Amino acid sequence: MLITVDVTSPVPVFEQLREQIAAQIMLGALPVGERLPPIRQLASDLALSPGTVARSYAALEAEGLIVTMRGQGTRVAAQAGPVDTGINAAAEAYLEAGRHAGLNLKELIALLRARHG
Repeated sequence: MLITVDVTSPVPVFEQLREQIAAQIMLGALPVGERLPPIRQLASDLALSPGTVARSYAALEAEGLIVTMRGQGTRVAAQAGPVDTGINAAAEAYLEAGRHAGLNLKELIALLRARHG
C-alpha cells in the first residue's frame, strides 16, 4: 500500500489518508480481504499520530470499505470491490490528460475537489 501525505496541503491529513486508501480499494489495488496495516504501524510508517490513522480507518469503516474484526485485524470489506471498468477507464483517461497537460496528481485532485464542491 503506497500512501503519501502532504502536511502543507489544506486537506486534513486524515482525509488525505482516507482518500488514498479508498481509491486503492476502488481501483482494486487493495483487493477484498486484504489486511491493512495496524493503526500504530501505519502511523509510525507515515510519521503520524495513531489518532489520525484511527480517524481515517473509522471513516473508511463507516463507508463500508473496510471492516475490523478482533484477532483478524482490519481488512478490505467484501462489498468494497473495485468499481466497474467504465469508471476505471475514465479515471485513467483523466490521469493521462493531466499528464499531457503537465499536471501532477495533487493538482488533478485539487481540480476534482473544486468541481465537486
